[in-house]
Amino acid sequence: MATLDSSSTQAEIEAEFADTVSWFEDRDLDKARRFVTACGFMIRRGLRAAQKGDERLEFDLTQLKTWRDEAATYVASRTSPHDGGLGVLQRDLRYFR
Repeated sequence: MATLDSSSTQAEIEAEFADTVSWFEDRDLDKARRFVTACGFMIRRGLRAAQKGDERLEFDLTQLKTWRDEAATYVASRTSPHDGGLGVLQRDLRYFR
């Protein structure tokens, strides 16, 4: 279930972004999914910074879109077609001659 929705505040979106930005280092599929969602919210709302506690990250929207796309590609490559991902492609050689 998504942790963010249309009623999420800017602080909640920024906190989710900060909590999930380490998805690549952790190789965490769930964290990558949440990161894609957080990036989507930030892009739609035009947010160019994220803050949690004393930490503050600033970036441009192009960089944010690149990060979102990288995480989305990771998610797609690690999930099955049933889960909305690319999964493992297998060749069908039944009719090969």
